[in-house]
Amino acid sequence: MLSLKEQQEVTRCLRHQSRMLSVYSYSALRLWQDFFSFDFRGFDGQPCLFAHSPIGVFQFWPPLSDRITPSALSSCFDYMETVNGGAGITRIEHVALSQVRWFQTDYNVRLKGCEYLYRSKDIAGLKGNRYKRQRAAYNQFVKAYDFLYESFDVCNGAACLELYDQWMRGRQEKCSDDLYQQMLIDNRTVHKRLFNDFEQLDLLGRLIKVDNEVVAFTFGYPVRSDMFCVFCEIADLRLAGVAIAVFRLFCQELMSLGYVWINVMDDIGLPNIKRTKESFFPAALIPSYNVTRKE
Repeated sequence: MLSLKEQQEVTRCLRHQSRMLSVYSYSALRLWQDFFSFDFRGFDGQPCLFAHSPIGVFQFWPPLSDRITPSALSSCFDYMETVNGGAGITRIEHVALSQVRWFQTDYNVRLKGCEYLYRSKDIAGLKGNRYKRQRAAYNQFVKAYDFLYESFDVCNGAACLELYDQWMRGRQEKCSDDLYQQMLIDNRTVHKRLFNDFEQLDLLGRLIKVDNEVVAFTFGYPVRSDMFCVFCEIADLRLAGVAIAVFRLFCQELMSLGYVWINVMDDIGLPNIKRTKESFFPAALIPSYNVTRKE
């Protein structure tokens, strides 16, 4: 990972960003350290972060500046192309819509996906006819089970990982998509890192227990003072309504803490995830772009 001084500089730069994308958080960065080594350097006085893997390097965010300069962009691509030796992975990821204007001339801008944004009060309340199904599922769970909603502690890590493995096996049986299958395996590594390093991460974690067993968990982190990212949510789907319950209870708590917006990240292009996230009626979709240099 980055040195302490670099960590502090990244954190300082992120505080001055007013982005809505979930990746603009140092917590998000740390959760992927098993897959990438990160390299923080400056070009034209602009802070830049690069992610290295065995197949090459890409830029994790655009330069962390309110006014990205052509010189900084050119230097970023020169650096990546030198490291990659012409490999096709040279790119800048997680470009926000407000930043696209800096890439109009010499670059290709491609939509990577959209993140789903909800109003916390909508999920906390589940009011109205459009949330009838979710409200019924929540009520079914509350009536059927004597449960506890509590904070995550590292002593719960093994139980949470066991629940993830159970959930993963069920997902693997239901969806054969290669991308989804690999995502499940990669996310197990991320979850293990999350549980093990929880005390060093700026995360909130909550559990639901039934009969003293973990049946659902959720974790997330602040993106802005008014926006919170729900990074993960796993539930024992044998318990009807438990997934709705942990999401709603978490959003109720987040609303009480002053968070107006809940970002639940993207659907990675998979129809089943898309349907689930659309079923909660997002208030907005936040586009994220990848940028490459024109040949």
